[in-house]
Amino acid sequence: MGIFTLFPAFLLAIGYNEVFYGTLSFFGVIFAIVAIVLFPLSYLRYGLNSSAPVGALMYAIGSFVVILNVSTGQSTEAFFYLAVAMQSIGWAVHFTTGSICIAAVSSEETRAHNFMLYAAFSTLGLSCGPIVAGLATTYIGMGFVGVFGLAVFASLLAFGVSIRAAGLVPDWSSVVIPNLLDTLGHLPRLVRTPVPVFLLLVFMCSCIYTTLIHYQVTFADTSNLSHETFFIFWALGVVGSRFLFGAVVAGKPASEILSPLFIGLAVTLVALPASVDNSLIYALTALSLGVTYGLSYPIVQAQAVKFAPPELRTMTQIFFSLFYFFGLYVFPLVGGVLIVTINYPGLWISLGGVALFQALIAFLIFRKVESIK
Repeated sequence: MGIFTLFPAFLLAIGYNEVFYGTLSFFGVIFAIVAIVLFPLSYLRYGLNSSAPVGALMYAIGSFVVILNVSTGQSTEAFFYLAVAMQSIGWAVHFTTGSICIAAVSSEETRAHNFMLYAAFSTLGLSCGPIVAGLATTYIGMGFVGVFGLAVFASLLAFGVSIRAAGLVPDWSSVVIPNLLDTLGHLPRLVRTPVPVFLLLVFMCSCIYTTLIHYQVTFADTSNLSHETFFIFWALGVVGSRFLFGAVVAGKPASEILSPLFIGLAVTLVALPASVDNSLIYALTALSLGVTYGLSYPIVQAQAVKFAPPELRTMTQIFFSLFYFFGLYVFPLVGGVLIVTINYPGLWISLGGVALFQALIAFLIFRKVESIK
């Protein structure tokens, strides 16, 4: 997925703009949501282990469609939509399956830390993608077709590894995997818990994340910066903070640490426009963004599971994925409109406002929970 952070830059190079990329992404959310809602039927019929590798295979096929479309020399928009649809299904299945597995094998004490590690490896892969792609284009002279070919190879490799891993995991027969359509009757019970607030928070986390990642290459290109700098220090911030401080942070009450992390995220986002033409500031803001986002996101995920009734936790994970993917695929269109209207500084300041609103929501919900206790 990280390699395809270059996709917006490629579209700009062949005459499209950020709004077109946002439109493609918006189209993808339809398929991501359908996959999340319906794929549990596959879990129930074929088993979680047999279904898990499908996500990587779908992403590989979608990436290959992009290559075929580009290789013709006269790309067709319809094939871009087809490719994004398949990639959306693939990533949605992969992400949701992984979250269910992590939640199933974790205890109350280890869940938050395990989510941090799971997210750390996801972020590490996503950050390595644009770095490897950048090195390939700079030092090997590889074009976009070759770079997207690396994405196909990585996805097929993930498919093979997933099949191997599926044979090593425990028996999943004890894992409750509900059909989301059959469990809607439990919604009133879930709504009465703090879970919906954390679903809203993960939606806003996803909006910030998808904008930072997918428009970072185009921002760097217009700001005399190297996008590799951002992804290197972003990865150091996200992965390093989770490995160095993940266990400590997970052991602290979320009520004490989540709002300050969101405030730190807001401050750094607002400071990002100052990095134009300054690689040092760019690296420091990327590092700070990685730390504040990297620690706050898994806390939100762990809290959503914590406040859900035990028998509804898998369903909560599915809803968590729905809100995550809705933000992931819908907000690039909003971001694209903001870029062409108020440019990148206005975009980053707007995202800073979103993070500040998250801090307020987290403060209020924990205050309400504490007052009930």
